[in-house]
Amino acid sequence: MKITVGNVFCFVNDFTEQNQIRDSCRYKKEIYKPGPFAKTKSIVEASMVSNKKFLTGLLPRVLAYCDNKQIRYEKNQTYDELPTLAASPYLEGIEFRQDQKEAINNACTISRGIIKAPTGSGKTVIAGGICSMFPTSRILFMCHTLDLLTQTYDEFVAWGLRNVVMIGGGSKIYKDEIENQCIVIATIQSIHNMEYSYFKKFDMVIIDEAHHVTAGSSYTKFLEKIDAPIRIGLTATPPQKGSHAELVAEGYLGPVIAELTIEKGMEMGIIAKPVIDLLPVPYLSRISELKSYRDIYHEGIINNKVRNNLILQYALDEVDNGKSVLILTGKEVEHGKILRQMAKDIYGEDIPFLYGSTSKEDRTDFKELLKSRKLKCAIANIIWYEGINIPPIDIIINAEGGKASGKTLQKVGRGLRTSEGKTHLVIVDFLDPYKYLSHHCVLRLITYAEQGWLKPVI
Repeated sequence: MKITVGNVFCFVNDFTEQNQIRDSCRYKKEIYKPGPFAKTKSIVEASMVSNKKFLTGLLPRVLAYCDNKQIRYEKNQTYDELPTLAASPYLEGIEFRQDQKEAINNACTISRGIIKAPTGSGKTVIAGGICSMFPTSRILFMCHTLDLLTQTYDEFVAWGLRNVVMIGGGSKIYKDEIENQCIVIATIQSIHNMEYSYFKKFDMVIIDEAHHVTAGSSYTKFLEKIDAPIRIGLTATPPQKGSHAELVAEGYLGPVIAELTIEKGMEMGIIAKPVIDLLPVPYLSRISELKSYRDIYHEGIINNKVRNNLILQYALDEVDNGKSVLILTGKEVEHGKILRQMAKDIYGEDIPFLYGSTSKEDRTDFKELLKSRKLKCAIANIIWYEGINIPPIDIIINAEGGKASGKTLQKVGRGLRTSEGKTHLVIVDFLDPYKYLSHHCVLRLITYAEQGWLKPVI
């Protein structure tokens, strides 16, 4: 079997060769067929190997399968050789931990893959270290939010990395400027509508929060059109093993090549130990009579005065005890506004609420106030689910609820980093008693239990 290796896809000669390796990249997917009364769902097997090709990041998986099945193969690489490496990583003012050195070395030698590490453990330091290893290369660092964009730009500049420019947040960069720069930091939203030719000849692309590399996403569309031979992803929450999502992320970026677990981070003293505090929500019969999820969520969570008062009472009591609290709501801006108004009306407290319309300057100011502990409590919606590390935060209140494991862990990550006098992070969650919401609560509890944060009572 001859495998031709390209930047995005690997190719085999014919369908006979394809069929030999299809089982290496199989996954299950749902399909829906018309029925007499409604569509019926069934589970079928599919493969990421089709049309005589597969994504290049899957190559290690395919080759391991060939070795196991004793299938003979030869590789023919068609993309450019990797750029020259520096002797060792260097960032001004940074001393790399051993796990960071290993992650940087793996990224530079393997050239494709995902680095998994908890929020707050220094993934941006790893990214900066990787960039420092390629002093003459053109590098594209892509992130998902405006906060991540400005945070990464400021850190890269402070660490002395050369020729750093930013695209997004109002920054206007033109093609000739990009071509003359060495490190470009951009949001996927800001470059999605730009000509792909602007980014065609990068040597390396690094994607922060790489769990957003999903089938049909802006990331995958972009990664199919650029030539960068080095592709690295950073995430705290990679897709579930054996899932289609895992194969997609692996296909575009490569397999996990370095990992730091939360447990190891706690042993090293860089990650705070999560402690779960569950609050029962009083049952209201009027909410139980509702039928649709939308109505139940709105009345059971967003506009539930009893539940909202539990949130505020808990938060303000802990502030009085000298703790710093971050309240996280969902994408519905209404919930944060209701909480802020209730805090004013009932407790006479003005708690800032950060959401999409909050200016870049205000986001930065509030983040710095929280870091300095001059501000002890804030409310934020999904704009702070990712990429924001505030070490002094003692308590995260999950006001939104929700069911997705990755999303739940992302929220926890806002306060996982240790700081002076802080060894634990309290996660406040709610035992919601209503249809849909109670099921979501159970799924969150399963996530906490899988992480070892819920201990059985004996």
